[in-house]
Order: sequence, then C-alpha cells, then structure tokens
Amino acid sequence: SGGGATRQAEDAEWTLIDRVAQQRVVSFVGSVPILLDGLPSDRASRAAVLDRVLRMGEVVQVVVVTDDQQVLDWASELGTAAAVVPV
Repeated sequence: SGGGATRQAEDAEWTLIDRVAQQRVVSFVGSVPILLDGLPSDRASRAAVLDRVLRMGEVVQVVVVTDDQQVLDWASELGTAAAVVPV
C-alpha cells in the first residue's frame, strides 16, 4: 500500500538524520562516514531516501551498501565526484 511505502521512506530518512545527529555527539560532523545498510523496497520511497542521501552527502560521507541494480545505476549516473560504485 502507498501508506506503508511512505512510512518506510520516512523511517529510513529519519534513521539517516538520527545517525548524523548521533555523530555530532561523538565527533565533528563529516569526520566519520555513515553506513546505510537498508533502503525501502518500493521505487518512490527508495528515491526519496536516495535524494536525502545525496543532500546529506554534502555534509557527511554516506556509504550505501546494496546489491539493488537501480541504486547502483543511480549512483553511477551521479559521477565519481558524488559516488563510487565498486565493480
């Protein structure tokens, strides 16, 4: 359902925001990368989270671990200044 997908995206985005906030307590923001090891399964929610990852990437390095080909394609299209996709 659409409501569940929206909730999934919001949860993932808030998790990312929370990790940045926690990092501020431990160290200077940006000095330690954030590992994101789960993304929403539906396309719209995943796109919303990846948009947030891209914006947060201006402040802190975000490492996304996935084998989702759509996410890998998204990262590849960003170019090496914004993302690196291991081969």
